[in-house]
Amino acid sequence: GASRGVTMQKFAETARIRRRAFVVGAAGIAIIAIGAWFFTREVKATFLETKGADLGRIAATIANQIIPADQTSVVKAADENSDAYRRVTGVLEEFQRSNPSVRAAYTMRISGGDAKLVVSPPSDLNRDGVIEGELEGRDAVGTPLGEAPSPAMRAAAGGQASADRSFSSDRWGTWLTACAPVGKASVGAADVVCVDEDQASVDESMLKMNAMAGTLAFVAALLLFGMLVAYVRLQAEFGMRKVLEEEREASLTGFIAAIEHLGAVALQSFDRDGSIRVWNRASEKLFGIPSGEAIGGDISTILSLEADASAFKKTLDEIHSSGKAPPPRERTIVSRDGTRRKTLSSMFPIREGGEITEILCLDVDITGRS
Repeated sequence: GASRGVTMQKFAETARIRRRAFVVGAAGIAIIAIGAWFFTREVKATFLETKGADLGRIAATIANQIIPADQTSVVKAADENSDAYRRVTGVLEEFQRSNPSVRAAYTMRISGGDAKLVVSPPSDLNRDGVIEGELEGRDAVGTPLGEAPSPAMRAAAGGQASADRSFSSDRWGTWLTACAPVGKASVGAADVVCVDEDQASVDESMLKMNAMAGTLAFVAALLLFGMLVAYVRLQAEFGMRKVLEEEREASLTGFIAAIEHLGAVALQSFDRDGSIRVWNRASEKLFGIPSGEAIGGDISTILSLEADASAFKKTLDEIHSSGKAPPPRERTIVSRDGTRRKTLSSMFPIREGGEITEILCLDVDITGRS
């Protein structure tokens, strides 16, 4: 009878560990999924910002090589035969030859909301190695751009080298554009030099970055599953409940300790009575409440900062009644200092002995992101 009791105890404890490992694994996978989503968006934004900054420096370098008097002296089609026009063209063509990733370099004259091309050398826009067609040929002095000046063009007209933060389209294609001023703006008009990199080239580079992010997330998932499998197998070898409990708590403590220091994911947990048990650094930043004040406090602490407290409370009640994790949803949180933030929130039930004893809540700040 004693042997049978120990065997049943082992079986029950092993089953319990497996359930806990599954829940922790689900939470880990959710963290990886949210982190991969967040990281991919950040990579794209950072990549465009970095690429734009590089193009802005390139535009400024070209502007410094153009003699301002040469640029301002070109005002009509007849000036295409002048030495000034040829000198400006030489600078732009030499740049295009030595920088194949940039599709086109050209100068413009901007007056209010009107932009006209001044010096526009031929460019291999479709990257087939041949200059052909009207769009790739030289544009006459004074050719209207046909589109309103982009933010980078307007900034350059105001005297500051700048790059667009998103792609823009015209009759030549879709580009990431950066511009810099050439000399000083004259009365009512400003001369600028611009460089374009085509969207396909930028997207190809971003795809490589996203593939790297996806690979890292996949490797992290494999490591997590490997650790969970090793954890369950190790725990199943022990027959005494006390040893199993100690090992389980040690593993869970390590997991909580790791995610408490995550900067991108705010983590909170609440027991059945609404007492806050976990409150990591990202939660401190999100809600404006230090962990020493939050942990041990009542859930009403954050409900008072929830824009839709009734919806949050309803979600918690549904988890306790159904035992299932709901799909991620957006929340609006008003921190203690009055700052409003939008988050993507996921919640997961933690079970002990077949009962839900704790709910994990993970939030990623998506304020300002579409």
